[in-house]
Amino acid sequence: MSALRPKTILEAPVTQELVEYLEELFPPKCPHLTQPERDIFFYAGHVKLVEMLRSAWEYQQRLKDMENGTHGTPKRGRSKADRLAGL
Repeated sequence: MSALRPKTILEAPVTQELVEYLEELFPPKCPHLTQPERDIFFYAGHVKLVEMLRSAWEYQQRLKDMENGTHGTPKRGRSKADRLAGL
């Protein structure tokens, strides 16, 4: 079973629909002053995971574009996903 497991989050299958759904469910927002610290950290973890999945999906799309020979508009600098992948 371990042979089928992705080595990094960049290799995990991520769909655009999943990312968009999670972005709606856990949008980045400022916490309320009355919220317990634990709740703030818990929500921040959700938001961070969604950001990582977005980066992974974008990275996978760039790889597909490169394989198909269709390069999108070049971005300035390297993305977080590229830095994680060592590109």
